[in-house]
Amino acid sequence: MIVILILLITTTVSSQNNTKTNVDYDPICTTMTMVHYSPNPTNESMDSTVLQAPPPTTIYIEEETSEPEPEPAAYQEIADVITDDEIEMLARLLFLEAGNQSIEGQRAVIEVVFNRLLSDEFPNTLNDVVYAENQFSPAHLIPSTTPTDEQYEVIQIVLTDTETVLDRGVVFFSRGQYNDYLYDKIGDHYFCYSTKSYQNKMKGTEQ
Repeated sequence: MIVILILLITTTVSSQNNTKTNVDYDPICTTMTMVHYSPNPTNESMDSTVLQAPPPTTIYIEEETSEPEPEPAAYQEIADVITDDEIEMLARLLFLEAGNQSIEGQRAVIEVVFNRLLSDEFPNTLNDVVYAENQFSPAHLIPSTTPTDEQYEVIQIVLTDTETVLDRGVVFFSRGQYNDYLYDKIGDHYFCYSTKSYQNKMKGTEQ
């Protein structure tokens, strides 16, 4: 397209292949001619390439989730410090006291020992708890006793399980009911609270 603006005198301005604007002044008439050339006077179509963006890619980002902390064992404080010699002593005592009882009954016997260890009414070492005078009657036979694999397995269950068979305040077991504070009878044994632990349970201050 050619646009020509003529004021008074038309002056031809030619340009090849380039677009430019020429302004001529006549010193006498003070006339001006402006000529504008299109850059594509032949109106020939120009080749064009249309670039298409690639299809969007979906990226899945897996959010990391932390694993919850495992719940500690019910007797974790004992499991952290018990020695192999103490486990051996307990396995022999368990065989003597409850070797003919069910797994649950054997667990309960070991829990009584652990409950005593954690109670302020009894000694604070396993050796002293087991060998306390007039407590576990067959304790004197421990050195000459050979337990079975089952006793070791029961001890490991008690040391690692998050649940218990007895309440923490149950610190006695016997073949006849020891006192009026019975917790439960499991197999041939009655399991009882002490007077103090039962009172604490009633007050809601059981350990």
